[in-house]
Amino acid sequence: MPSPIAYASKDNLRLRVTKLTPQGAPRTGSGNGYVTDAVISVQRTPRVEAGQQNLQRNGAGTICQQNQESDTIVGQDLVVRLCTNDLTLIGMLTGAYTPSDGSGVMGYLERGLDDGAPDPVCFEWWSYAWDNNGQATLADAPQYWHRVVPFVTFVHAQQTTERGLQVVELNGKGSENKYITINGPYDDWPTAIKTADGLVNRSFGEWREASLPAASYSTITVSSSAS
Repeated sequence: MPSPIAYASKDNLRLRVTKLTPQGAPRTGSGNGYVTDAVISVQRTPRVEAGQQNLQRNGAGTICQQNQESDTIVGQDLVVRLCTNDLTLIGMLTGAYTPSDGSGVMGYLERGLDDGAPDPVCFEWWSYAWDNNGQATLADAPQYWHRVVPFVTFVHAQQTTERGLQVVELNGKGSENKYITINGPYDDWPTAIKTADGLVNRSFGEWREASLPAASYSTITVSSSAS
């Protein structure tokens, strides 16, 4: 069996979203979270600022001094693909208006130009930790990879309606979040993570754990009692 840090990642199992205040603190209470298994894929691309290069040539044109600064990750770009047009979830991600009737949320109205920036969300997703021919286990507990971008704003991406089943795609801009709670919005981040004081607020994190949230198919309550 490989070392636990060498486990592979397989499939995309869950997506969990938490509403945040404009500053980035979890919005505690009912209706502020959502968990779904209707996620196809999450693409994450670190947003990089290229390090500055400085060159000095002498009077003959030869480089006599040079320095190349390191690139810096300044955030995360996300592309999320969903297999259902879940208006409640999409409205939560984008901050758009989602009107309801007697059957529940029945529509989606895009944010207006004068609505300002949407409130951010904490965005989490899970996959299997995989060990050769099956799910990895450690101390007889199944293992998963848990990934987090603690501050993201989303907009709809290009969509095509045609013959066949529609895929809903959204683009997100993620960044660090010094107001995220160290236990996570649901007080379920592992001890090794929540004791890494000052580190959980970075623009991306992933870790191995032995739990997977149940898909809710409706809004859930955010506890966020940690601070």
